[in-house]
Amino acid sequence: RLEAQKGALEHRVRDEAGSQGELRDLRLEKMRLEGDLETSRMREQAMAEKLKTAEKASLELQQQRQRTTSAEGELEASRRHAERLAEQLKQMSQDSSASR
Repeated sequence: RLEAQKGALEHRVRDEAGSQGELRDLRLEKMRLEGDLETSRMREQAMAEKLKTAEKASLELQQQRQRTTSAEGELEASRRHAERLAEQLKQMSQDSSASR
């Protein structure tokens, strides 16, 4: 009977040692997964910042394009006005020459 108890105790010790090894492995795996999760969160945050920066740059580019389009329109209007003034000066010069 003592041999049976001794065998049972040895078996329990082996099982407990195995369980402790599994527990250690699970703890290490948990730490690795927590590290991976933190890394993923940091990457996500970095990507969110890059996205914000890109969106801001896109908005600024759109605004600059609008200003450029507006300036081009103003330039074209000024060019047409200058052409009309030049034509008026030419006409006035011709009228002045004709009246002499």
